[in-house]
Amino acid sequence: MLCPSCCLKVSNDTVKCPKCGFDFENIQNNNDSIPVSEPQAFASSGYNFARALIFISLAVIVLMLAFISASKFSGTETVIFDGLALVVCMHGIFFSAVLVWLGLKKWE
Repeated sequence: MLCPSCCLKVSNDTVKCPKCGFDFENIQNNNDSIPVSEPQAFASSGYNFARALIFISLAVIVLMLAFISASKFSGTETVIFDGLALVVCMHGIFFSAVLVWLGLKKWE
């Protein structure tokens, strides 16, 4: 069964949830509806807005630096530098996407 407070999978004979301490004895004795408070369930989900904001800010900075440095290479006479500018932009986009993914990931 699932804990109604933190959605942790627990066995059917569990008395208290090991993660949030929800008491299952009251539910087994009383078959009424289970009260679930949204803030407690959301707070224990592992999502952190501050961490997401930091990682997304870092992603924006990395992306801006990649495009600024790529603009220094482009517009030259040789094709090699235009290719290098493209490589720098692609790396910036990739690392920005990784930072956004890390920021939006639910950490246990």
